[in-house]
Amino acid sequence: MADNRVYYDTHFPNSGHTALTLLSGQRSRGGSEAREARAAKTLRMLQLEARNFDWVILSAENFINLSPEIVARLAETITAPVEAFEAIAYVRSPVAMYASSIQQIIKGSHLFPAPDTYHRRIDRKLGDWQEFIGQDRFQVRLFERQSLGGGDVVTDFANYLSHVTSTPISLPPGSYNTSLTAEQARVMQQFRLAVYPDQPGALLPRSTALAKFFESLNAIRPVGSPVVISDLARDVIRARNADVVRALMETFPNLAFPDFTDTDTPLPEGPFPWTGDDSIEAVLSRIDGGVVVQLANLLPELNGGRDLDEQTMAAAMSGLGFHDPAERQAVRAAVEDYAKARSLCPR
Repeated sequence: MADNRVYYDTHFPNSGHTALTLLSGQRSRGGSEAREARAAKTLRMLQLEARNFDWVILSAENFINLSPEIVARLAETITAPVEAFEAIAYVRSPVAMYASSIQQIIKGSHLFPAPDTYHRRIDRKLGDWQEFIGQDRFQVRLFERQSLGGGDVVTDFANYLSHVTSTPISLPPGSYNTSLTAEQARVMQQFRLAVYPDQPGALLPRSTALAKFFESLNAIRPVGSPVVISDLARDVIRARNADVVRALMETFPNLAFPDFTDTDTPLPEGPFPWTGDDSIEAVLSRIDGGVVVQLANLLPELNGGRDLDEQTMAAAMSGLGFHDPAERQAVRAAVEDYAKARSLCPR
């Protein structure tokens, strides 16, 4: 992109998407003085480098929660005057967004929204952006593989950049987001309840270390099954968000939500399985209890604080499907890394 005079950079790739929203005044659950200092450092870098390019990309998943006027003012602190704004938003179906959200929320809380309370008026937020920027300069794309150019968001974004800049830009496809499996999400919830019961809504060091441990296991071999919402939870989310989907499709006719072919479905009557049950299992279609037990066995926090012994580790590895000697060695290394990370983390 830089070769084509398009600037997109951050000092901190692992948290770059939160830096810009911190600079805009929005606080995240992972906010801290250190993160704000990193955000300020990123701003200074952008101000220094942006003058050398024709286009500057500002990207943040939380921009949707800010008014476009605030984001525009941020852009003007980086490089002024700004001759033109272009914007693209990638949105998920409410059902897919709920599944994705609870995987992320559970990393910072043992509590998560019930399907019948999940109602995100992204239609209004996106409408504000379209009104501010103009219909010809604002695109909304469905974040579904079948709707993306090349079946990949990076390729799709490269096509968008090529159109906006009138310069052919090719980027290699890639998928960088990592997700918890259903079983890992359940163990994470148990962990948060055991270690941080009174601190919901905050990303804290030990749960961040656990998330990285699960990522290490999944890099060896996926542990558990994908997060799939139960049919009842899906129906409830559809009904609660039908007005949002109708409004989105009216404003952005190119959007076609595959799981919202009928937006007149009435809300099912409760009580629901998750009513009075805070377990993530209550909203999922399937979860392997055996995998949950073996993952929990690897965590001292869920075993009375006892250190992991060789017999328990060997049994857990076998129960999780790690039989190959090379895989078992990699699991041991991941367990050791997690133990080191735990020792460095305050409670």
